Amino acid sequence: MEKAIWDAYHTRVFCDICMDEVNANNRDGGCLSRKGYKNLGEKFTEKTGKQFTKKQFKNKWDALKKDYTGWMELQNATGLGWDPVTKTMDADDEWWKTHLVYRPEHEKFRNGPPANLEQQDVMFKKAHVTGESAAIPGQELGEDEDGPILLDDDGEATKKTTLGKRKACVGEKEKESPFFKAYNTALSSIVSKVDAGSSSSKDDYVPTMKEFLAMVRECGVSEGTDLIFTAAKLVVKREHRELFAAFETPGERFDYLERTHNELNK
Repeated sequence: MEKAIWDAYHTRVFCDICMDEVNANNRDGGCLSRKGYKNLGEKFTEKTGKQFTKKQFKNKWDALKKDYTGWMELQNATGLGWDPVTKTMDADDEWWKTHLVYRPEHEKFRNGPPANLEQQDVMFKKAHVTGESAAIPGQELGEDEDGPILLDDDGEATKKTTLGKRKACVGEKEKESPFFKAYNTALSSIVSKVDAGSSSSKDDYVPTMKEFLAMVRECGVSEGTDLIFTAAKLVVKREHRELFAAFETPGERFDYLERTHNELNK
C-alpha cells in the first residue's frame, strides 16, 4: 500500500474531486458514497499518478472535517469574522489570549481559514442547530438518540457533542420543576424565532463571548471553579450563548449552567 503524503497540491486535488462528487450527489450521510469513493480513486490517480485506498481517503476526509469544524466554531462566535482586507480574524490579541487557553487547537486559524475552504463548504455542508436537535439537560433522550449536534452535515456529523445517551424518561415531578419550565420557555422562544424566520431585532440579540462570561459571573460563578471552566467551553458556541441569555433570571441561568456541567462530567 502506497503511503499517503498530503502536501498542498494533493490536498487541493482531493478537495476539488470531493466537491465535484458531492455536487453530483455521490454522498451518503457524512461522507462519500461507494460510487463517490470509486470516482475519487480513479480521478485522483489520473491527476496525480497516486493510488490511495478508500481508508486513506476517508482518514483525510475526517482530518479536514475536524479542522473545518473548528473554523466554523470561530465563525459562529458573535463579533468574529474573517477580514479579507487584513487577512486576519476580527479579534484582538487579548481575545485570542483568553480563547486559546481553552481552545488551543484554534491557534492554526489565527491568520486565516483552512486551505480549500470553498470546496470544504460543499463537502461538509454548513448547517445550524434548531430546537429539534438541542438536548435539554435532565430531559429524556431516546434509547437510540444522541445529544445536540453542534455542527451537522446533511444529517450526520462525525463529531457530536453528547450530553449523554440515556434510557430515561422525564417524570411528572421533573416536568413540574421550575428549571424544566424555564428551559422550555427559553427554548420555545428561540425555536419560534427560527420557525418564523424573523429578522434581527433586540429580542434576537445574542451576547458576545465577553458579555456571556460577564452574565455567568453575575450568576455567582467564581473564577477558578469548575463551572467557570464549563462556561468557557460553552462560550464558543453561538447557540449556547443564545439559550443561556434566553433565561430570564440569574437563578435560572445558574441552574442551567450547573445542570449542563453535571451532564458533561458524568
